[in-house]
Amino acid sequence: LLTKGTSTAFVGDFANFVVGCTLVLPAAICYHVKKTKKTALLGLALGAVIMTIFGSLFNAVYLLPKFSVLFGLPLAMGSSINGQIHSVSTLVLFSVAPLNLLKAAVVSLLTLLLYKRVEKPLFEKVA
Repeated sequence: LLTKGTSTAFVGDFANFVVGCTLVLPAAICYHVKKTKKTALLGLALGAVIMTIFGSLFNAVYLLPKFSVLFGLPLAMGSSINGQIHSVSTLVLFSVAPLNLLKAAVVSLLTLLLYKRVEKPLFEKVA
């Protein structure tokens, strides 16, 4: 953002931050309560569900209308890929929700694989 600026008038940047927080916050809260692998998995699964629901609603109510004002309605792009897309709700159902689930799965997998490796350098106390 600092080096390239924004091509979405901060709509996409803001959305990415807010939707990302809906995955991270539930996962962090669950893990903070009880630091076990089971609660980490539960928190990531809960975050994925919350992110998918919130991301879908946020797209339908705020983002897609904003993008349609800025760039034209994105339904044409969606319907050219999937013939079942003919409204904002079907665009969200067939495009946004699956991509949010995929993003949550990739981020969760990377978190599970890398967290313990970066935990100590991130949180070790300086004497």
